[in-house]
Amino acid sequence: MARYPSGSRSFPFEIRRTRRLLGSGGCNAALMAELVGDRGTVTTIDIDGDVTARARKLLDENGYERVNVLTGDAEDGVPEAGVLDRLIVTVGAWDIPPAWTGQLNDGGRLVVPLRMRGLSRSVAFDRDGDRLVSQSAEMCGFVTMQGAGEHQERLLLLQGKEIALRFDEGWPQDPDALNGVFDTERAEVWSGVTVALTEPFTSLQMWLATALDGFCLMAVDADLDTELVAPQNKSACLSLLDGASLAHLTIRRAGDRAEFGAHGYDPDAEAVAGALVEAIRVWDRDHRRSEPVIYAYPVATPVAELPAGRVITKRHRRIVISWPPEGQASQSTTTEKEK
Repeated sequence: MARYPSGSRSFPFEIRRTRRLLGSGGCNAALMAELVGDRGTVTTIDIDGDVTARARKLLDENGYERVNVLTGDAEDGVPEAGVLDRLIVTVGAWDIPPAWTGQLNDGGRLVVPLRMRGLSRSVAFDRDGDRLVSQSAEMCGFVTMQGAGEHQERLLLLQGKEIALRFDEGWPQDPDALNGVFDTERAEVWSGVTVALTEPFTSLQMWLATALDGFCLMAVDADLDTELVAPQNKSACLSLLDGASLAHLTIRRAGDRAEFGAHGYDPDAEAVAGALVEAIRVWDRDHRRSEPVIYAYPVATPVAELPAGRVITKRHRRIVISWPPEGQASQSTTTEKEK
């Protein structure tokens, strides 16, 4: 966490809560102390006393005695730090507790690795009254939150334990309906949408999580893998569940490019694979060159008062993932090319 007076350089402060030592030696806090200078303050907090003891020792040895190091669960904020201008969370969070924004100045910034429908993005939110509005969102990976803010995903195991469907929010109405889902011949549908082999497609991940009601992630146990399924990513493959039918993203190479497709499984394999492929085509047509705005509202906010988009209701917040209107991104890109 950091606080700085008017006119000084604006940059972060941090909340740190992890039980692992990697990257927890006070380096982030030292960098932030350099950025806020002598006129600002930095507070770092971790739930693990061993971590904070190590951070305190290393900070003192390197001339950063002015950094405040606290031990505790930051779920309820850090009242002794006062009102904050910047707050950086360096552990994977599923929700945004009220205490964090309660200590944040209006117009202040919260940077948090936030999990949404199983996908993690480091989101830079600016506070606007009682809501948060994203300014950027980058793909990231962090160890998960410990303490009061901990949230575990649920796994639906299939084919013994070889295949698992991962759910961060929600759960199938009838999980038993998927028994034997892989026993019949799979359907294969291709989209015609391609990417270069080195081209990132993180916006596709977020678009599918937004567009598909039955979105989940598929994982294949490497030790039990019989190659029954061929997902695009064997640890976190974008998937669509529709009742007793299931489809997952797959790819095939064509020279220096890869084409997106879907494999579908019993009983409406063709239809569920087609629905996944159609969402890929919409992304290619309307959202390939755009990114969504992510909002965080208090959980009591009525849905009717939220912006248009995918609403994810958590314990403390309603997260809204809102994309530009269909066609807007592609039209603006065409205009730029014409210029």
